[in-house]
Amino acid sequence: MANTKGNVYPFWGIANDFSVFAVDTDGILHPKSPPGFAFNIGIAEDGTVWALSNLADPDGGGAEIFWTDGSDQWNEITSSAPGGIRLTGGKDANCLYICADRVLRTMGTDGVAQVMYYDKPIHDVDYGGGKLWAILPAVVGETLTLHRAEYAAEPHFDRFSTSIHHPKGLSVNHAGDCYGIDERTAHYYAWDGRTGTAGAGAHGKTINISFKNHNYILTTHANVSGNEVYEWRAIDGGRYVDAGFRAQKILATYHRAED
Repeated sequence: MANTKGNVYPFWGIANDFSVFAVDTDGILHPKSPPGFAFNIGIAEDGTVWALSNLADPDGGGAEIFWTDGSDQWNEITSSAPGGIRLTGGKDANCLYICADRVLRTMGTDGVAQVMYYDKPIHDVDYGGGKLWAILPAVVGETLTLHRAEYAAEPHFDRFSTSIHHPKGLSVNHAGDCYGIDERTAHYYAWDGRTGTAGAGAHGKTINISFKNHNYILTTHANVSGNEVYEWRAIDGGRYVDAGFRAQKILATYHRAED
């Protein structure tokens, strides 16, 4: 993925006033929306940034969906497609989103939405590296567990491991490996079956994680400006350190470091 559109920035976030902002490689914050705009954001592979706004979609399903090419100009989806309650970036320029009926759909910037999965109710999903990871029950009505699938028009989800139950805040990196939060600690769930904690400095104080080409966590350290954001750095064997800004929602991008 090239550093185009939203991938120009390593990080996007939503502030406590529900405004969207981006952070550049010098750590400078760039406002990307007015206050009160959005409660959820995601980034597609090509850098298209998607948002669930604080407006109810007139066609039902959840909130109205917007997208941007990385600027502060947002394009509203005005098609008859339903809105969403959860959203993430998908393949190419598309997004993936879950409606109130817990059906998984994909949508392009043209507003055309297609149902991807409806066999079992999906509660969380993320995409990266051609892989989908999701939280859903193996059997309808039973416990929610971690599942994975190859990206496809009609994906087939398999349970990842009988010992892994319901991590929160899924994030899938560029290689297709999944990250999530269990007991306020960041964990990884590799496609090849390996599992483990996702780095020192985050144990017991992590409430969200976002990892594409860069790895950020949202911590429990909060004030009126939001929660502290930490980023993973290859120091002392690899650890999370304070990134110097706060948010209520975090979004790592596919930004590539210059050679």
